Amino acid sequence: MTHARSLLVLSLLIASTRPTLAYTPTSLTAAEAKCQQATAKAVGAGWARMTKCQAQCDKSALAGKNPASDCQFPWGGATLACIEKAKTRTRAAITSHCAAGCPTCYDSAGDCDASSHLDQWVATDINMNRPDVGDEIFVSFLYDQFACTDQNTLTTHEASCRDAVPALVGRHLAAFLKCLSRCRYAQFKGALPLSPDPCVPPTAEPTTFACYQAARAKFDARCQTVCADPPDCGGLVCYGGSNAGNPCTNTAECPGSFCEGPRFSQCFDWEGDAEFSALYYDRIPPPFSTQGESLLFCPSPSGAFLDD
Repeated sequence: MTHARSLLVLSLLIASTRPTLAYTPTSLTAAEAKCQQATAKAVGAGWARMTKCQAQCDKSALAGKNPASDCQFPWGGATLACIEKAKTRTRAAITSHCAAGCPTCYDSAGDCDASSHLDQWVATDINMNRPDVGDEIFVSFLYDQFACTDQNTLTTHEASCRDAVPALVGRHLAAFLKCLSRCRYAQFKGALPLSPDPCVPPTAEPTTFACYQAARAKFDARCQTVCADPPDCGGLVCYGGSNAGNPCTNTAECPGSFCEGPRFSQCFDWEGDAEFSALYYDRIPPPFSTQGESLLFCPSPSGAFLDD
């Protein structure tokens, strides 16, 4: 889980300096491009389903019906079954929709069986996982963020907010990936330029920008309503670095970061987390060894940075 935690923290830090790369789909067939579209949809749907499993688990944990440990990897009880079902659906969607054309940047042998192949995807992913397990790792990490210990007894509204957040994050990531993938497909069709990148905020072309804004408006409306009174988190944890999320008593225990009392993030923070996580699938961020590579929308020039 350490790598996943580092990724999400680093995403926030490097967002403003994210390098510009060009999507180069010229070597893709129509079937391969459609495979990428289907995989983007499957990844987003996987997040949405798994965060729903997690939210239900936490709701039951707060009611004393199952242990909180069930709500995070390696999961447990009904939540484990729910997560496994979501992973199965993710794998099945990729395998079936990519049977007619599997990009070699997904699998060197052109076999997109998401249960046993996708060797190039695995080589690019920072944790060396296939899409369904990658979803699972990031969703598991969410629990560290929203399931903080409340300073007081959770009110009904605070509990509702806490259990709504993961599902909202999952749905927003899925919506954000949908906007992004439509733009990438337009590039494949030749309807949009390859460079400068017209698909990534804040400089996305008008249709894609409007799609992002509509997704944000929907997320904000839901989140602001259910989280008008968020939980009151307590205790000290490392904000980032190698010990991110771990309890601490002073900053010396937090290499590369600092020790502070956790807070329940505001809606715009959750929104940003979802978007930065979505962008991970578009381009691996620094400082990972595969930075600049794309999981979903390959091929792209490895490390080939273009001027803004």
